[in-house]
Amino acid sequence: MMKSGYLLLAGLLFAGCSHTDVRNAETSRPSVYTVNYPLAYFAERLAGDQADVVFPEMEGDPAFWAPTAEQAGEYRKADLILLNGAQYAKWVPNAALPQPRCINTSAGLEEQFIALDGSASHAHGSAAAHAHGELAFTLWLNPELAVHQAGKIFDALSEWADLDKGALAALTADLEKLDADLAAAFQSLENTPLLGSHPVYQYLTARYGLNMESVHWEPDAEPDAGMWRELADILETHHADVMLWEDEPLPQVKQALADKGIKSVVFNPCGNRPDEGDFMSVMQANVQAVRNLK
Repeated sequence: MMKSGYLLLAGLLFAGCSHTDVRNAETSRPSVYTVNYPLAYFAERLAGDQADVVFPEMEGDPAFWAPTAEQAGEYRKADLILLNGAQYAKWVPNAALPQPRCINTSAGLEEQFIALDGSASHAHGSAAAHAHGELAFTLWLNPELAVHQAGKIFDALSEWADLDKGALAALTADLEKLDADLAAAFQSLENTPLLGSHPVYQYLTARYGLNMESVHWEPDAEPDAGMWRELADILETHHADVMLWEDEPLPQVKQALADKGIKSVVFNPCGNRPDEGDFMSVMQANVQAVRNLK
């Protein structure tokens, strides 16, 4: 009887532990790490409060950011790691991330990738001088491709939580509206010679049929004499009077361009988390900046 009682008690305790484990598994939220802000924004909208979405605070372009050993360890412990694909985030291949938990959000888009042919998207400079790699990677600047990425994120998160399909429908609708707004804004600029201050607008150019040549300037730095000569060489055959910038350029650079008849317009790719607003508000500000060119 005593032995049977112990067995019964042990069985009850085991059952209680098992119930607790299941309950915790059902109520805990998956941790989701991303390599850029657009993916974090998509995941936050799709998951709501059903996942902990983490995009580490960082300076500069996330495409060229490198995590500390501690940060890389946090990525490895995540339940899901959302990757951009197209050779984005140069640290990823050497980080020993757990492949089953890595979600390549651009898988299936390979035929639409834009290759860099050694000129950094017509920058007339050496691509090797800046590690952009062999592929353009700002996929989300084509909202159609962003819709694909959002769908991949939704499918991955759905393995961990019972997501509302309405959230995906709402995000898709917003991206489709953004696509229509950008198409309308750029319509009057189709085939008009444009300049890009940096080779990041390839998917924007391809989506809306833009005629753009890019240099390799940073908004917080003043171009040297060689960079101005490079621009002059481009302008000999590419008579542009508008340059798109990732951020507001230095006042003296903006004025020097204006003296050449070139207007500076901020079109922020929003790869990093903005100081104010969110992905969609930044994109709408981009739309308005283009509209103001008319």
